[in-house]
Amino acid sequence: MRLDHEAFRSETETFRSRLLLWAPLVLALYMFVWPTFKRVALLPLLERFLPGAVSHFTPPPPFPGLTSHLTTEHFWATMPGLAVAMPFLLICGFVTVYLMGAKAYCSYGCPYGGFFAPVDRFAPGRIRVTDACRQCGHCTVSCSSNVRVHEEVREYGMVVDPGCMKCLDCVNVCPKGALYFGFGPPAAAKPSPRTGTFFRAYDLPLSEEIVLAAVFALSFFALRGVYDVIPVLMAMGMAGCTAYLAWIGGRLLRMPDVALQNVTLRAEGRLTGAGRVTAVGVAVVGLLVAHSALVNAHRTRAERWDREVRVPVSEAFRKHRAPLDPVDRERAQAAARHYRRADRIDRGGFGLLATPEMTLRRAWLALVLGEIDEAEAHLRHRIAAGGEVAPMRVDLARTLRLAGKDAGAERELRDLIALDPADPAPQRELAALLESRGDLEGAVAALVVVHHLAPEDRGSRERLIYLLLRLGRPREAARYRD
Repeated sequence: MRLDHEAFRSETETFRSRLLLWAPLVLALYMFVWPTFKRVALLPLLERFLPGAVSHFTPPPPFPGLTSHLTTEHFWATMPGLAVAMPFLLICGFVTVYLMGAKAYCSYGCPYGGFFAPVDRFAPGRIRVTDACRQCGHCTVSCSSNVRVHEEVREYGMVVDPGCMKCLDCVNVCPKGALYFGFGPPAAAKPSPRTGTFFRAYDLPLSEEIVLAAVFALSFFALRGVYDVIPVLMAMGMAGCTAYLAWIGGRLLRMPDVALQNVTLRAEGRLTGAGRVTAVGVAVVGLLVAHSALVNAHRTRAERWDREVRVPVSEAFRKHRAPLDPVDRERAQAAARHYRRADRIDRGGFGLLATPEMTLRRAWLALVLGEIDEAEAHLRHRIAAGGEVAPMRVDLARTLRLAGKDAGAERELRDLIALDPADPAPQRELAALLESRGDLEGAVAALVVVHHLAPEDRGSRERLIYLLLRLGRPREAARYRD
């Protein structure tokens, strides 16, 4: 008995996009090729011929070098915590599968799949068919990769879809034993259709494809890295789900009958209860993605202006410094303004969550602009967020000194020294504070500790020698000379 193809398609329709299939390859090129191209070719050319454009690119990571090590002792160093891992598994391992079919993330999100799909066009090993095939459709129903096996073997004598995983499920369920894995001409040879019968390899017309590709791209850039939480691979899964929901939303507006899996959303032009819930869900997802786009856009603009602020750290912490260059002031103000808009709502922005790194950048820009009290407030807020806060507490002490709060600065530094006596940074800053107050003996004692902890610190050693000479102790100073 032959299959009624149109009836079969309406009962098993899946989301198959020809343009989104290219997204993993674009991501793979960005992740694995773009950093090397930028480091080796692009930035050297820009530095030579268009130096003003270099600041628009973040510096590429340094070349890690060649190694023969096949294992690592720091496997978990770059792994996300449970707060990211669990939503990642939920979205990329469940939601994408439920909405777009099995192995949907492999098709629309995985960068490794992006490399495999083009190479598969040249693979000689494929699922092939004999004359025993009766077009029953069991193979297509069993395929977890959403390949329309019965149509492809009918037209080409083999499966040409690069999404085929060669799992052999279709071979195992074929009641006639007509399918097998064999070798022969690859799909790149473009075999001629056997019957000339047209069949749809994809579910969407090109106009919808273009719209959904745009939704996918905008969603990806809106979600990637938002609040320093969503990694790039998770953003791919979320962008795919957003594009699919946009497709469902469009169908709810235009078509009289719409179903999501086996759930009827609209029948004879009227929304069902599930349809209303889905419509609300689509609207909420759209608003959240748009909100993330707003936050990320402000942060991107802030980072661009921030990179162009050319104020040395030593100058920013100088108590009596020269007036800020007008260009640097304008850039710092623009960066601070956009950082504020990207921050949490209760901190004057549009965001829903606080971002520790952004808080730290706001503190730095406030310091550059001479807004010492605001810099102190941002630093205290960042320190309260936790993490590796010792360097930030040293910066807080330096900021307190700028504000004339020497007593508070000394408390911070002595507290840090008590917590970690082996850290030379608070000792170095304490020496500067004590010297500014005229306590040269205390400053010398702190610098002696710095010398023992960090003998390579030439600046601190020279300062120690200078103070010892001022105190009339040349013999002791000679011990610290080269």
